[in-house]
Amino acid sequence: MEKNSATHRIDIDGLRAVAVVAVILHHIKSSILPGGYLGVDMFFVISGFVITQSLSGGTHDSFLDFICGFYNRRAKRLVPALCLCVVTTCIVTLMVVSPNNLLSSATVNSGVASLFGLSNIYFSNQATDYFGSAAELNTFTHTWSLGVEEQFYLVFPFLVWIGGWARKTKHGYRNTLLIVTVTGAMSFACYLCMQRYNPIWAFYAMPTRFWELCVGAITYFFSLRSYKVDDALRPIAKTIHSITKFFLIILLFWHGAGLHQVLATSAVTSLTAVIIYWSHVDSTAYKILTLKPVAFIGVISYSLYLWHWSVLTISRLTIGVTRESIGYLLGLILALATMSYFLIEKPLRRANWKPLKISSLTVGGFSYSILLVASASLVIVFIFVPLHRNKRLYTGVEAKLLKKGVVTLRDNNSFGKYNWTVSECVLSSNDDVGKKIDYDGCTFGDFATGKRHFLVIGNSFSAAEMEMYKIIPKKGLGSVTITSSWGASAVPELKNTTAWSKANDYYWNVVVPGLVEHLQPGDVLLMINDSTGFSPQRQNEAARHDLNELGKGLSRISAEMATHGIYVIYQASNPFMRESGCTPDSAAPQWWSRFGKSPCRYYSRKASLERRRVYYDMLTELHRKYRNFFVLDLFDVFCPGDTCRFYNTEGIYLYRDENSHPSVEASVLARPRLLATIENAIHVPLSTP
Repeated sequence: MEKNSATHRIDIDGLRAVAVVAVILHHIKSSILPGGYLGVDMFFVISGFVITQSLSGGTHDSFLDFICGFYNRRAKRLVPALCLCVVTTCIVTLMVVSPNNLLSSATVNSGVASLFGLSNIYFSNQATDYFGSAAELNTFTHTWSLGVEEQFYLVFPFLVWIGGWARKTKHGYRNTLLIVTVTGAMSFACYLCMQRYNPIWAFYAMPTRFWELCVGAITYFFSLRSYKVDDALRPIAKTIHSITKFFLIILLFWHGAGLHQVLATSAVTSLTAVIIYWSHVDSTAYKILTLKPVAFIGVISYSLYLWHWSVLTISRLTIGVTRESIGYLLGLILALATMSYFLIEKPLRRANWKPLKISSLTVGGFSYSILLVASASLVIVFIFVPLHRNKRLYTGVEAKLLKKGVVTLRDNNSFGKYNWTVSECVLSSNDDVGKKIDYDGCTFGDFATGKRHFLVIGNSFSAAEMEMYKIIPKKGLGSVTITSSWGASAVPELKNTTAWSKANDYYWNVVVPGLVEHLQPGDVLLMINDSTGFSPQRQNEAARHDLNELGKGLSRISAEMATHGIYVIYQASNPFMRESGCTPDSAAPQWWSRFGKSPCRYYSRKASLERRRVYYDMLTELHRKYRNFFVLDLFDVFCPGDTCRFYNTEGIYLYRDENSHPSVEASVLARPRLLATIENAIHVPLSTP
């Protein structure tokens, strides 16, 4: 016996509400609901169920009639509200983000990509671009999931048609269910594989998310058949149904404690399917999900999802998301979503759009949506972007820096007659594996005749602090060679799972040993990295493991260098500015700063030092253990006051970007600390074999 495929499921609206509220709470502050991002996985399952339901109704004369009808409905449902959100968000973002900030171009690019259902591809590329702007500050980061769904729409209707279910063939149900199940299983296998070898692609790509929507589709297929359940088992079934909902909520809270990604995603996907399938009208959970306020949140969930991230991100760039502002922000999100639903989404979805016909096919909704997307893109690119570039749209003031933005790490440098070039001295991607890095073109001073030689190794922070090293040849201490590998681990013992993992392995296994072998007794190895990751807000097993591996690596390197009479200077971590959620410009005093309060989430000096205490104690112990190991601590340079800020008490900006790379100005201020550390080191005699 088949159920009515056209029946509206109010409890599914309630599930949408659970999902969107979980996502919003997580995005407000991840610690509120650490696993709240799993709400997106719930959405995928729900979407798979609803889309399959929408494909089940009516009869179709041809495949084109079937597919055009589907795309008309989807376009009218999604595109108008999306266009409004994207255009509005772009305009407001460009008003508060400087034209010189990479975030402005990233906003436009991702916004346009989202209009065409390609933002997941855009963000996957950004995640592997070392110079991409921070995703958490991009006002369209959340649209990656819309891209996945829209790409799903390009594939799934074909499977339904090929299987015969949409054509109402004799074995259409069986064949389509088989096709969807096999395709979903293949997608899940791809997801498992990519989680290990390319987790970024596993997260963003449609093929690795396809299985979640298939789970929803399979759930719908099973719901078409009513299976007899023994009356004695019904109370148990009702209990299981209610408990699964509570387990789902617990899972959303618990994931932050360390549940494995694959397990968490699989669990929430399975539980959502069980809840949708095994729904009992007389259960407590069903009654909660169908409460009018809950169902209403579910009805406007699409608009809520669209607007919440825009409001939160723009707020982070301006007034901040604080205890004082959060009530107003939630009210604004709800108001925008409600207006978007009742004024745009609902009326245009139900409106009888003037039909455009191709032969006997009505494609009005789809064609007008394409026109709407194109128009929105043109308005953004050809009207507002030029206004922004001419500084007629930006309403704030810019932070004054000699070099601003992560992209400046690509700049070549010089010292007197010596030139340093990125192409010769940096591994910028896995494509650079095999590149030869030597002392030619990477050294300030004369390597052959210098009094002493200093070799700088590390990740992008070693390139960012270029101005600091110039004091070495300037003071006649010797020559200095600067190398870098973007995304490199602090020591080779640490497993590197970044998009630059191959370059990291090549750097540590080939480049660094090749350079070190030219060092002589009395020379110095400078290790410069971003080490804030070794001091997480909450210590866990993974953090303790990484810190232990760092200690092992530094011990091994120190012992090896000691046998050759070489000093090791390791730079300790700076303040946790990357967690502030700010760019240099948004950290600057602006007209929108509420009562002069910065939107940045700053740590106090005391809290910062306490947070890195375990890490710093480990470095101190290594200094006591190895005569040739010294710690370069620039913390006082980057946090001279009671609160660690983007700038010091004299208004000098200490960071060039939101990723906390030190500024040129800060590197100059750090020179005395470097000189003092070098003097302490080279006056300690080292014995060599």
